[in-house]
Amino acid sequence: MKSVVGQTLRPLQLILVDDGSTDGTLELMYQLQKKYGDYWIDIIELSHNMGVSIARNSGWESAKGEYIAFLDSDDTWHPQKLDIQYNYMKKYPSIAITGHGYNKILSQDKQLTQNQFYSSDYKVKTFSYKYVFLKNPIITPSFMVKKNIDFRFLKGSNGFEDHLFLMKISNNLGPIHAIQLPLANIYKHEYGESGLSSKMWKMQRGHFFNYKYLYINKKIPLLVYIFLSLLSLIRYLKRLLVVHFFKKIK
Repeated sequence: MKSVVGQTLRPLQLILVDDGSTDGTLELMYQLQKKYGDYWIDIIELSHNMGVSIARNSGWESAKGEYIAFLDSDDTWHPQKLDIQYNYMKKYPSIAITGHGYNKILSQDKQLTQNQFYSSDYKVKTFSYKYVFLKNPIITPSFMVKKNIDFRFLKGSNGFEDHLFLMKISNNLGPIHAIQLPLANIYKHEYGESGLSSKMWKMQRGHFFNYKYLYINKKIPLLVYIFLSLLSLIRYLKRLLVVHFFKKIK
């Protein structure tokens, strides 16, 4: 919350989505709304846990601005994140979505020094749909997307739903632009630790689901579907070895 309030370009609206929590999260949301102002903070209460895709889409439909950014509860943003990304997208209005780099902070007591401010002199990489089909180039806390596009996170897809989302956008609306600055912070490994990332096989099934979805909807031919599925399986086995190795040396 502090990393949103502390933005050099404050968002028009902050939408907090409670996905059927039972641990006091909703009560905390209302405390934050009271503290920081209900004139710009809206709260959405889902009746029960519906998954990350529906939670994000629910926030999306309630958004008032021209662009939307996403932030999970266990991640943070650099103070200039919105400023830099928003102005880049306003400069190039044909771009549907952008992302950026991030810092991985694994120590509980290590805090990122946030006093490094960036100028407008930064590099941007673009990723075609062919690259995006092979590999997810940006993480969800780095997304900024136009509100009025026709694509949403697929309902029921809770394992690599962000990758399927990017594949559909890049295949239909053009390349993914990634600002080469670390404007987000994540506090766990992408796989093998807490949350959804700890359920590695479930995540892998998400990969398989994504490619099958694209094949069934005639976005990729059979041979490409088989190739991508095999490549994904190889990467999964590699991740298993990495996680096993780190467990051994702990």
